Formats: sequence, structure tokens, C-alpha cells
Amino acid sequence: MTEITFYRQVRRDGGIRMGLEADGESLIEDFQEGNPDLQDDPLASALEWYVDVRCFGDGLPDDTNSIHQWLMDHSVVICEGMNRFAREVGPGTDDAFPLKWSDFPNAPPGTRIEVVCSAVNRVSAQRLSDILMEFSDRFTDHLAELAHLKALMR
Repeated sequence: MTEITFYRQVRRDGGIRMGLEADGESLIEDFQEGNPDLQDDPLASALEWYVDVRCFGDGLPDDTNSIHQWLMDHSVVICEGMNRFAREVGPGTDDAFPLKWSDFPNAPPGTRIEVVCSAVNRVSAQRLSDILMEFSDRFTDHLAELAHLKALMR
């Protein structure tokens, strides 16, 4: 069974990491530097929050271009589920982390989709619904950013 993960992470220093993995191997990744004034802070690289969109199934693609296209083709289903998750999280959470959501009734046959997220501190946890909504709203934009980066790497 193939596992695809599309992730976005924000660090304590404001750095942002986003990428695609297949079966635990990084296929493409983008990193935007955080605040340079925090460079000497040993905790600057600690995560504030992360959101993973994980897809499992025997028929999933395993190369970057095909994964990108598969995620674009199923972005409506993924984003609808992520938005339901965001509404359930509501104004925040005081729950054990990570939180997982797997209610994707229109997932392609033989495929399971799961959103896994975590926030490290109380302020980030209170914003988790907004973080999920933003990730959902910009889902295809984020995928396009990764595709553009891959094209530049050729």
C-alpha cells in the first residue's frame, strides 16, 4: 500500500516547510527561512504547528508528477473534509495531540484520506481551526508552488 503525505509546518522562528512524501521518502520540499534574529536560539527550529494530509491505498501513484496530479484531481474531496474537520475543532482544542480526521466519504474507492495536525502551544491550538481552513483554502496554490519549485530544479 502506498502512502502519500502532503505537509505544511510552521516553526517557532516563522520558518515554513512544505513538501510531498511517498512512503516516507521526501519527493520535493520547500523551506522558507524564518526570522534571522532567532538564528542563535536553540529552539528556533521547534515546530509551532503542522498539518499533514495523508492518503493511503494500493492504487496511489508514487512519483512526484503523478502524486501532484492525483492531489489536484481530488482536492475538492480533500478540502471539503478538511473544512469539516476545521469546523469540528471550532475555537480551538485542549485535546491530546496529534488530532486526526478521516471523515472523507467521497474518497476514491480503495483510498483512505486522513488529516493529522498538532499545535505545540496554547495560542497555536486556539488557532488550529483557522490554520486548517487556511491550508484548505490555499491547498491547490500550495501544490502549484511545489510544482513550480520542481520545474525550477530541472
